[in-house]
Amino acid sequence: MLHFTERHSSSNKINLSQSEGSITLEDVNEDLIEQHLSACGSRPLPDLYIRTSGLLRIGMLMGWQVGDVELYFTNTCAPDFGEDEFLDALRSYQQRTNRLFGR
Repeated sequence: MLHFTERHSSSNKINLSQSEGSITLEDVNEDLIEQHLSACGSRPLPDLYIRTSGLLRIGMLMGWQVGDVELYFTNTCAPDFGEDEFLDALRSYQQRTNRLFGR
């Protein structure tokens, strides 16, 4: 998960690189930002993002990073989120029609 401090640090790295001249303002684009803000490191984003605890927000993830990710919200808190809840999330995901890819 990408925390606020990591987002702040990432934006500082981009600013510093621009200030040092290693990148130009024209180099700052979505790909560069994505490299610095990736919630999953070098791994691709997941198809399904499960949010526990009943909170209906994505919080610390950037909006464009979950734009094509299916979201599943549950009232179950993380310590109690077990196999049954996980299977419920997967069943919910399987029943959806992905408008982007037509699944």
